[in-house]
Amino acid sequence: MKKIVTAIGNEQIYNCLKEKLECEILGKDIQYQEGIFELFDQNIEIEYLIMSDFLEGPFSLEEIIEKIKKRKKDLKIILIYSKENQIKNKLLMHQKIEEAIYYEKIIKKELLEKKAEGDKELKKEIESLKEEIKQIKKEKRRYASVIAFVGDHSAGKTSICFMMAQMLTFQKILMIDMDYERKVLLKITQKEQKEEFERKINKRIYICDGEEIIQNFEVKIESLKQKYDFILIDTNTEDPLKINSELSRVSDLTIFVVESSFSGNLKGIDFFIKNEGLIDWKKTKILFNRFSKYSLTRINLIKNFRDFSILGILRDTKNYAQNMNFRYRKHFGGFQEWKEYQKIIKRIKFPERMSEGNWTEKLKYQ
Repeated sequence: MKKIVTAIGNEQIYNCLKEKLECEILGKDIQYQEGIFELFDQNIEIEYLIMSDFLEGPFSLEEIIEKIKKRKKDLKIILIYSKENQIKNKLLMHQKIEEAIYYEKIIKKELLEKKAEGDKELKKEIESLKEEIKQIKKEKRRYASVIAFVGDHSAGKTSICFMMAQMLTFQKILMIDMDYERKVLLKITQKEQKEEFERKINKRIYICDGEEIIQNFEVKIESLKQKYDFILIDTNTEDPLKINSELSRVSDLTIFVVESSFSGNLKGIDFFIKNEGLIDWKKTKILFNRFSKYSLTRINLIKNFRDFSILGILRDTKNYAQNMNFRYRKHFGGFQEWKEYQKIIKRIKFPERMSEGNWTEKLKYQ
């Protein structure tokens, strides 16, 4: 029996494919490009790799296939593609892939083939299928749309908010600078000058001054939620009583940023005590920042905040300063940063994929 691995990154296509294949599929469907190489490191015997051109990762389609072929020269690759392009034809011509299949042919192919029969019930089913296919590219939102970043002023809330906007690829983002005294987020994006309310940074990221929506805050946030996939809010540490309770009500998720050093932990605990009655801690998750060999151990960090859900741990990197400088935007997220943020983003989007206990245990020993 042929041994097959899939790297599709879409549950619906994977399930349809699994029903049709009469082969052994090894493990679960791989959700990101680096996961393919992690599987190779386990020295598992594989004959075929079925992968999609919309698998998440930093590499282009040509680059990822070239890297795969360098590691596994004899591996046969079948490509599931979402749109017609020359790259797919080029890969076929140079025998880099065995076959290319259009993704619509996998999903309920039998219904599409009967379209010409004119049966009214069938037509309705085909229309429903078309809507289903649209949802493949634009996945049903099961994740928080409004995220507030809270914590001590030196914990790194602003930098994480800023980097998260860069890492949330293919999403329309609004950043709100609620730190209306310092306005660091507006300064690093060079948007502190008064312009229109929603100031464009690039084609998918916008920013606004939180001071302009402080009146009727909840109503305005509800209105903005209709226009964006994510709203990321950088908060004002110095004025907790005025802001944090309102933020907690409108946010789907509150990320409590704690610096990983001993003093950072003390500041984090002090912040919690000051805001204990203001923030809804049930929908709050801890994100440890600037983790290094000089920090507390992972086990001690998690132990200090054992009553909280832990979202993740971000390492301290040499590119930290460049990441916060808008002039160095080409440096946003080296590969290591990208990998760490993607784990956190997936945990936000799909918390049901792993229980809280298993996720925490995984973080202890990464």
